[in-house]
Amino acid sequence: MNTLIYTNQCKEMVSSNGKVDIDKYLVSSNIDGRSFCFLKFLENQQIDGKQMEDLCSYDGIPLYYFNRPTIFLKLKILITCITILQRVTLEYGKDFLVQTDNEIMKMAAEKVFKLKTSEATKENSDKKNSGLNNKYKLFHRQFSGALQYLRFKMIKSKSSNMLICSHAGSLNLLQDAKANNRYYDTQIGLVTEKCRSKFNVLNLQLLNSVELIDKTFNCNEKFVPFELFIAYKRFIGEKLIDNSKYKDELSKLSSFNYQFEDYDLKELMLCYILKDLKHQSKSYLIETLSAERFLSKNKIERCLIIDEGDRGRCFIIAANRLGIKSFASQHGVINKNSPAYAIISKFGQLIVPKATFFWGDKYKQLLLENSNAYNDKNIKVVGQVRTDFLVNRKYNDSELKKESIKILYCTQYFVDLLEPATIMLFKALNLLKEPYELIIKLHPIDLYYDFYTSKIEEYNINNAKILKDGDLYDLINWSDVIVSVHSTVVVEGALLNKPSTCILLPKYNDAGGFVRDGVSIGVSNEFELAKTLVKLKDIDIKKDEGIQQYLDENFYKVDGKVSERIFNIVGE
Repeated sequence: MNTLIYTNQCKEMVSSNGKVDIDKYLVSSNIDGRSFCFLKFLENQQIDGKQMEDLCSYDGIPLYYFNRPTIFLKLKILITCITILQRVTLEYGKDFLVQTDNEIMKMAAEKVFKLKTSEATKENSDKKNSGLNNKYKLFHRQFSGALQYLRFKMIKSKSSNMLICSHAGSLNLLQDAKANNRYYDTQIGLVTEKCRSKFNVLNLQLLNSVELIDKTFNCNEKFVPFELFIAYKRFIGEKLIDNSKYKDELSKLSSFNYQFEDYDLKELMLCYILKDLKHQSKSYLIETLSAERFLSKNKIERCLIIDEGDRGRCFIIAANRLGIKSFASQHGVINKNSPAYAIISKFGQLIVPKATFFWGDKYKQLLLENSNAYNDKNIKVVGQVRTDFLVNRKYNDSELKKESIKILYCTQYFVDLLEPATIMLFKALNLLKEPYELIIKLHPIDLYYDFYTSKIEEYNINNAKILKDGDLYDLINWSDVIVSVHSTVVVEGALLNKPSTCILLPKYNDAGGFVRDGVSIGVSNEFELAKTLVKLKDIDIKKDEGIQQYLDENFYKVDGKVSERIFNIVGE
């Protein structure tokens, strides 16, 4: 019998004609655009005069917006499954079995398409047990952080107090002035240093993954672990809720219209996408109220947040309610489908910072067109802080004859992205007649080191190194060509005159817009990739007016003064 296999380890259609990768059924599917369009369709509906943002609130706080990024991610999974089943059904009718370990694929197959399913066996993880070692490291991190917090509390100074919320995932290996390798927060680290010259800074650092904990022990910044705030929240959070201010009308969700294209997704939406909305909203409320208390107790007068997503928004709203100056910094590529930014809401001024620092005029225009929460006053175009590191270094273009193609492959951390992209790259390398050198630079949150080693062996890849850490800017300078899916490294490469190619995957098709905007060359298969690697080796992109225009629009000024511009605004 024909079988659609959709598991963590395998995604393919098996029939009498052989096996076909499921990516075939996602070509030109525009999952992001269709998912966001469906999300806006839901948000614009009214039931008894209430929209989705009105259904759960506390003292004027719309709790929906804490959940919006997660809802969007779940919607993308759902729409992906619907698209695959829709296209497979067109080709095979209903004469196939769906074998899956994915809950939403199982529900979509059974409830929407009335297909037979079977449960695939989940493979057990054979990761080494490092729990005891991690517990010791976590204790050390928290104990050191507690001492740092006590130092902050004991400071007797006329300077005002400032909170900075940073991420361990932003730590990257760089060489300091003495040529020592240290981890630096390349998102807002330089801003933090400047702020310490004027304010008493409390840096709350979120540990994105326990795998990053070693980096935090060797970083240049003094910080207090976010885990201590979580402990504080657990201790006082529930006590801060005044139930008379809590409004819950989530039962109205059952009256919404969940028609997506030709399919009624009501059951799947209520049982999967929106299932935990009440519980999650209560959790974010507790975190927001705890953030309010934390800001008040520590006499914080201004705060800078690295992320405007769920947790970051808790501190933003808390600061806004207290009349504290709130700031945030763009930390990744934004497009019209970005749920944390493309917001149309009557609560707009409460849920976004008083000022957000953006990389370039392109992002300002995008938000003015797709959001009513952002305007000329709260959008501050300053450039990208990471470019300050580039300006402070002297890199010269090499004129030496290139005997091999030096390839820098910058990974990302979504498994359904990194797996097909890596396999395509390795197939392309096997097609090359030219010698090559490959460095695989793992994203700070990419935890799939073993996957890369196994594929290097499987495809017999030579001259390859995998780096969990490494000075990114030195690696860019070393390379001839940068390969990624949609990492912003391709743009930083352009700043150093390094050409790049973006692997176009059916599910992740130019999500950063780099191919569309002409800053990178897109490839859809290993044959195109192999040809492009050879073609790009000797290209001088400084002569490309389109790329130079892109850099001007996306990075405002690359002058080494981005962090200074942010500091001047924060310090007003």
